[in-house]
Amino acid sequence: MVTTVIVGNSPLFNISLKKIISELFCENVSFKEYPDVESVASLDNEASFVIAYDVLRSQDYMRLNKKIRRQKSTIMLVFKETLGLQDRKNLMRSKVDFIIPMRAEIELVTETIKSLYETKEVKNKFIMSKNYLSLFRGDVVDLTKKEMNVMLKICEGYSNVEISKEMGVSTGAVKATITRARRKLRITSRHQTLNFYDDLVSNYP
Repeated sequence: MVTTVIVGNSPLFNISLKKIISELFCENVSFKEYPDVESVASLDNEASFVIAYDVLRSQDYMRLNKKIRRQKSTIMLVFKETLGLQDRKNLMRSKVDFIIPMRAEIELVTETIKSLYETKEVKNKFIMSKNYLSLFRGDVVDLTKKEMNVMLKICEGYSNVEISKEMGVSTGAVKATITRARRKLRITSRHQTLNFYDDLVSNYP
């Protein structure tokens, strides 16, 4: 029996989640649904998945922590509209195993849920492995022309000083541009920019 607890108040999203779970697992499935964190009853350890979505504040993570008594194999997923540094901090402090963007493709969500259920463990809760990188990818179309230009030069091996000289701006301005671009692309290090090289080349005006 695959028991899934769903916390969220969108009937359509609940239907999508239940369809994914039902199609993935031929065995009997059951669902417990709660409209928000406050309404969640104290959960026993029979759940295979605990899935929460909508607006989750820091205190909501902690409230779920107190209400969930689970087996080691229970997987807790959270869907969020946006992902940021605070989500990583909440992930570290809580029992949440996986945070997924609300706009992630159904195929990727399905693949993730299936993989997590089969392995019974989360090897990388920050999703930095290549298999799940696309779940957290930003989109280069959100970058300005200047930001794209700077990120392309990083991909080509330019240092900040070299970029500033070529563009005729200060290194401080270059660093500020990189910070804005990283935030939009949801990356934390320089080498991760390489994952966007093809997209940057094809979208650069």
